[in-house]
Amino acid sequence: MARHARGTPTPSSLHHPGRSPGASGGATLSAELLEQSREHDLLPLRWAAAMLLTALEPGSDAVEAELRAVTALLARRGRVLG
Repeated sequence: MARHARGTPTPSSLHHPGRSPGASGGATLSAELLEQSREHDLLPLRWAAAMLLTALEPGSDAVEAELRAVTALLARRGRVLG
């Protein structure tokens, strides 16, 4: 699995080989949004993109790990999620 320097998965690694990229390409766009929000450190948008990918790519370990990581960051930085 391809990873960024921070250890988070890249958009290309968030998709399962041989599976469609989600409803009407939504997973592809969500993965791109996740990448861009990570680059610009936009945590709420990164969290939303990870949530959307979780719905579009159920069972993806990489997506679930990304969502857990972003949720933990938001909780530490802003106490937003609990």
